[in-house]
Amino acid sequence: MLLEDLPNEVFIEIIRCSSTLDLLRSFYNLNLRISQLLFAHFRTSTIDFRSTTLHDFRLVCREYLPLIVNQITSLRLYNDDKTPQQMEVFLEHGLTLHQLSNLQSLSLYGISLQETMFSTISQLRFLNRLTLADCSLSCNQTASQNFSNTIWSLPALTYCYLNISFKRDSFILPTVESLSLRCLSIWGIKYDQIQFNTICRHTPCLEQCSILFNMDFSDPVDPFQHEFPSMTRFRLHSSHIEENHLNYVLQTMLNLRQLIVDIDSLDSHSSSPIFNGYQWETILRRYLPHLQVFRLRMKFSFPDEDDLDGQVADLLRSFRGRFWLEERQWFVQCQWNEEGQACLYTLPYRFTDFQTSSSMQCLSTCPNNELFSTFHYVDDLLMEYYVTQPEIVSSIRFNNVRDLSIHPSISNQFLSRISQLEQVTSLTVCITDSTDTNTDLQTLLNRMPNLSSFGFNPWSLHPRRLSLLRLTHPKISLLDLRYAWQHLEADDCAMLSQSPLGQQCEVLLVRIRKCDAVLDLINNMSNLRTLNIQFDDDHFEETNEDEFVPWLQNQLPSTFLISRDPVYATDIHIWIG
Repeated sequence: MLLEDLPNEVFIEIIRCSSTLDLLRSFYNLNLRISQLLFAHFRTSTIDFRSTTLHDFRLVCREYLPLIVNQITSLRLYNDDKTPQQMEVFLEHGLTLHQLSNLQSLSLYGISLQETMFSTISQLRFLNRLTLADCSLSCNQTASQNFSNTIWSLPALTYCYLNISFKRDSFILPTVESLSLRCLSIWGIKYDQIQFNTICRHTPCLEQCSILFNMDFSDPVDPFQHEFPSMTRFRLHSSHIEENHLNYVLQTMLNLRQLIVDIDSLDSHSSSPIFNGYQWETILRRYLPHLQVFRLRMKFSFPDEDDLDGQVADLLRSFRGRFWLEERQWFVQCQWNEEGQACLYTLPYRFTDFQTSSSMQCLSTCPNNELFSTFHYVDDLLMEYYVTQPEIVSSIRFNNVRDLSIHPSISNQFLSRISQLEQVTSLTVCITDSTDTNTDLQTLLNRMPNLSSFGFNPWSLHPRRLSLLRLTHPKISLLDLRYAWQHLEADDCAMLSQSPLGQQCEVLLVRIRKCDAVLDLINNMSNLRTLNIQFDDDHFEETNEDEFVPWLQNQLPSTFLISRDPVYATDIHIWIG
């Protein structure tokens, strides 16, 4: 049977299992029937070129995207460690966002936003979902306000996620009203109560909101003049909250059904470093009569390290009243270490990240410790292991971890808390004096068959180089060695490029002493497609004079794309083409 003779049902299944790039290269313009199936797929699926090589992405922009612009309803573009400068390549081929006349969903990751994009985005009249994640914008507050108004003026927009780093003292603050926006998340900037009030007043139909809040005791309290009856879900992140500020915010959301509060590292100057159960009960009873879901996480330090057990008991006692255990059946758990660092959270644990250690103690208000012992939603886990401290047995288990940070010499008992190590795709390790960098690391890698990313955390001691370079794993394609050595010398780069992991590496993040070593890495690592470099004597942030990017552009082929990261200026990206 010929490929063209396969029934539609089979082709549809093939399409669902294939990447956008593979579909275009394999099936585009094969015949009218298959082209129609592809168009139908593009109209309902996201065009995503994550991890695409520069050569392939240029091919797509040159040969395919101009022919399907009217079919695209959802698009993602990246500027990250794997695929830097996708937007630049997209634009240099004469493509613009407003050509995508039927675009309904746009996601940009790590993009340096330009003021010229404002008018382009304003023409996307069918856009109902906008995601700008880890992006940057360099402009004054007037231009920033114009950008905000552009977004708030999109007639069909219902969902908006904004995580933007402003290079100047600017922020998202619209002056026009959006009647379509229902779900809004704003990160990267801390908003005070008055600014949040302004956002809500210009988004009167808002139903779901997530925001990074600054509620310092010194900020003036501005009683809201408007109620927001449409708000049903509210997620608040802050490093500090004062009770009167929180009261003024919540009393405007009488129809709230879900409240998520995440407080991280409360300021030590606070007169009340955390809210106890009595305070939360008062707030929830008084202002949120329709609340159905309450999720809480508070990271803090106990004021007295000499009486930790007593302070934990007092805190948990405040969550053991009739309101918590009988009326709502909302349970909390507190974990703490010997230094008094603690975290209190509601059960079941529904946040996606979690941090624990082998010496961490836990107590909860739940009568059955096994009822919520598996943290199903955690996919990003940090496990600290202290060989010099007694290991405390815990019932907490994890079964969906994808991103793991860990000590290689961890005990089997502690590691057994992760039930499915084969699901881990990203591993970050901490090297200490007790680590056998060859045996411990290789054993750990062998237990994670689907690992694709491997690196070291900033607190690692420098591992023995030859031991590290002997490690093997069939699927690792990204190496983050920025903390494995101070800066690589020329001989280090030579050894790395000839090592098993170096030969198969596609994405490399590394610190280098001298420029010349970059050329050796590129010439000798045959699978390398993206390089992220930090140079030892790069003073660009202090002087604003760039000697490295021009030098690299002069030494490397003109088909390579070389740029500084728009947020982390010491990072230089090389996309090999």
